[in-house]
Amino acid sequence: MTGAADISRTCSRCSRVTTARGGRVPKFCAICGQRLPETAAVKYADRPPGFAPPAATASLILGLCAFIPMVGIFFAIGAVWLGTLANDQINASHGHLGGRGMAAVGTGLGLCAGMLWLAVCAGCRLF
Repeated sequence: MTGAADISRTCSRCSRVTTARGGRVPKFCAICGQRLPETAAVKYADRPPGFAPPAATASLILGLCAFIPMVGIFFAIGAVWLGTLANDQINASHGHLGGRGMAAVGTGLGLCAGMLWLAVCAGCRLF
């Protein structure tokens, strides 16, 4: 994985290449003061390899809670939304983040529970 010392960024105004110093990645160009572009490698450089975004963990928890009667449909909606958000974050990190399995399981549980509660509600209306 990429560490903070391996990251360099190029200023869009003066084209100066800036590298990390002392384990810290600079946010501004030392010459012109322009804000440096933030890439996925820079954004997730301080995270350990395989770090799962909090949205993936929350999606899994909400997916499990989605089977609770009466309020499960709301948890199911949250699980699907957060699972999709976590999957987008993982894709944007270009391999720096893990947790794809947690996000997928949370989304799947949310979809299953949501369909279950919709079927239960539809069944109650028929009888």
